[in-house]
Amino acid sequence: MASDLLDLELRLLLARHGRERVIDALARVSHKSSEGVEEALTELERSRLSRRAKPQKTIQSILAGFNVSSKEISDLLSKAASLLEAKVLFPSRRDAIVFLRKHGADRGRSKSRREVLPRVLRVLSSLDEPQLREILDNASPSSESDYSLLANKIMGKPPAGNKRPSPPA
Repeated sequence: MASDLLDLELRLLLARHGRERVIDALARVSHKSSEGVEEALTELERSRLSRRAKPQKTIQSILAGFNVSSKEISDLLSKAASLLEAKVLFPSRRDAIVFLRKHGADRGRSKSRREVLPRVLRVLSSLDEPQLREILDNASPSSESDYSLLANKIMGKPPAGNKRPSPPA
């Protein structure tokens, strides 16, 4: 709250008097030169820029970093990458985590699906061609979300592809 008030006051000072006059006044009050204050401000801006989140690698750039044994596997991995981007293959973070656990590669916590994808691609690149084909063949876009499936189940409605209601549990 105090920093919000300070920010507003500084904006008001900058709007009223301009950057140069505010820096000169700050230099006088702090017993420093205007150049010293300007230099400190520049250094502060530079450090804030370096702290910002670094852009994440794209799936294709991650894929380019793998050494793949054959052209077929490379093509399958490219297909897997496009399916991952389209959220057809492992559409949720949970699906990706289940896959990683199944292959013994789930280590560490991840906050988003995007954070898990490099590990998923690494595991996919370690699989042989038949296993990779099987995973890609079984990937199908889900027309319903987990929440809608659960809501339909609670209300006794059949899933989208099923005309008959499922027997009560």
